Amino acid sequence: MRNEPVYRRRRAVAMVVLLVILALLIWLITAIVGLFTSDGDATPPTQNTADSGDTDESPKSQQGAPANCAADALELSVATQGTSFEVGSKVDFVVTVTSKAADPCLIDASDKSRVLSIRSGNDDIWSSAHCAADEPRELLMSEDTKDSQTITWRTERSVPGCEEGQRKLRAGTYRAQVSLGDATSEELVFTLN
Repeated sequence: MRNEPVYRRRRAVAMVVLLVILALLIWLITAIVGLFTSDGDATPPTQNTADSGDTDESPKSQQGAPANCAADALELSVATQGTSFEVGSKVDFVVTVTSKAADPCLIDASDKSRVLSIRSGNDDIWSSAHCAADEPRELLMSEDTKDSQTITWRTERSVPGCEEGQRKLRAGTYRAQVSLGDATSEELVFTLN
């Protein structure tokens, strides 16, 4: 025969333990869900001091994050000091992206996305994308903010994969142009002597 008071106490203790385990399980699930859906205070983006000092480095897409910048909301330019260079010299090109968007928007300004191309006639001579590092660089741009980067060209050809030992160039007229997605700059004409 069972002892009824002992049996009831054991059942009560088992129910309390079960309720505590259930409460802990619910708390754990809500804590995990809260980590992934929290709009909490994110660390503010760091400032990029490349040119104007008012372009923000931005984390990858978050809930409520600005949209990507449209190509027609970006103005790209390429410049260099001088229009004539020696064959075999290094030429520094300054490529600038300026936002014309009324609302803040995001751009992928990584070396793989922001591409400087050198051409002569119909011949593709060199592309910064051939040897680009695969480092993300997403920027939050607001109206009239600028981001400038310097890209150095060694006045030689390039191929995908960054294979060394490409043919040296001859004297002639060349064109430089920067692109970012569907946005492109005007061509910069220069000569190699």
